[in-house]
Amino acid sequence: MAGPPSRKAREMVKLALTQGSHRFEWFSKRYDGRELPLDIVMTAVPFGERTLLSLVSELLIPGGDRAAGHGRKMRPSWRF
Repeated sequence: MAGPPSRKAREMVKLALTQGSHRFEWFSKRYDGRELPLDIVMTAVPFGERTLLSLVSELLIPGGDRAAGHGRKMRPSWRF
C-alpha cells in the first residue's frame, strides 16, 4: 500500500463500513523498526445506534504462509 498510513487506514475503514467487511494486507513496523506484514480482516458490527469495527490480524510469513499455520500466534493489533 502506498500513501500516508492515516489516509490508507481511513480508506480501509470506509471500505469495511460500506461493504460490511474488508480483508487486506497491512505493513506495520515493529518497535525495532523491522517491517511487520499482517493480514487484516476488518468487519463492521452493528451495535444499537452505532457500528463497531472488529479487527482480526494474522502475521504473514515470507512466502505467503500465515504464522497460525506454523504454530506461531500473534495478538490482535488495535493500532495501524
